[in-house]
Amino acid sequence: MDNVNLELRTRISSKYSNSLTVGYNVMDDYRESKGGQPFPLVDIMNPDGSSMTAFGYEPFTAFNSLKTKVFQATNNFNIYAGKHEITLGANFENYRTKMVLHQTTMELILLPVLTIFIIQLKRRFKCDQIPDTVFGIG
Repeated sequence: MDNVNLELRTRISSKYSNSLTVGYNVMDDYRESKGGQPFPLVDIMNPDGSSMTAFGYEPFTAFNSLKTKVFQATNNFNIYAGKHEITLGANFENYRTKMVLHQTTMELILLPVLTIFIIQLKRRFKCDQIPDTVFGIG
């Protein structure tokens, strides 16, 4: 987020003063996958079809962008009247927002049971020398 603010205080006389504040904010919220490569969402299912656990990148957020620009101005006119200070003021804000939504590009992997996940994990990382009993499936 980039933010710039300016305040100008002016003493007009012993009875009057003015304060003007102007600000400009730019917020650029871009979502991307860590490491630059999309990692799939892996959903491991229970035998009854319900989800046991899931891990990986949430498939609906990556590569979306939200850009917001905000201009803000506040002016306060102060009147000093004996023991009292009277403030008359106005505030203006202008928002400009641009949102870019990308259709999901993440892969979704559904594994029917934990056993299949472990078997695929062992194959991928060449862990065949590890007995299945280590993973609780033997």
